[in-house]
Amino acid sequence: MLNLLKNLSENNILVEVVDSELKIYAKDNDIDEMLLKEIKKNKNQLIKYLSDSNPLSRQMKIPLLPDSDRYVVSSSQRRLWVLSQFAESNVAYNVPGSYLFKGDLDEVALEDSILSMIERHEILRTVFKPDGEGEVYQYVLPLGEVVFGIRNKDMRKDPQEHVTKLVQEDYQRPFDLEKGPLLRAGLYRTKKNQWVLSFVMHHIVSDGWSIDILVRELMTYY
Repeated sequence: MLNLLKNLSENNILVEVVDSELKIYAKDNDIDEMLLKEIKKNKNQLIKYLSDSNPLSRQMKIPLLPDSDRYVVSSSQRRLWVLSQFAESNVAYNVPGSYLFKGDLDEVALEDSILSMIERHEILRTVFKPDGEGEVYQYVLPLGEVVFGIRNKDMRKDPQEHVTKLVQEDYQRPFDLEKGPLLRAGLYRTKKNQWVLSFVMHHIVSDGWSIDILVRELMTYY
């Protein structure tokens, strides 16, 4: 089982148990046919292994830290902080994504849904600041101190390349790690019933898998 899970990880495939069902997530839904057969063959064993009743799962639970005004950073976060102080490196750690909406769209509900995620996940309200001695710490902001808004534009009369340019601008704009938020979004209406949602996070608070999970959660909230 461990070899199978290692193989899945090496192929950027995530498996989890949701409501006693095995869920599989892969980039671009691209899974090797032989590996997919192996997953199906071991489906029941995977469910049992990943379920909460598994002793190993209990051992791997991460304990909660006590409340504090600041928290230490991980070694990888410290490295990203240092690299992000150089202008040419800052945008290199932007993690972008996009989503196409078709049909009726409630723009207010969409923004409220993103704010609900920011409220739920402390990491989306986290900023990084050095103390007087230059040591960097994480600070979790109250929701009321987070200045977030969707960049909203009606692009129905603009050519597609203008939309693409704005989305690329979203992706390439640097973040201010000390002020935050380290998540931003743009909503561009391209047709009567079609919108492009762009979103980007800094790698110090996210990764590729996190983006996919947050999009699913956003759709649930919405």
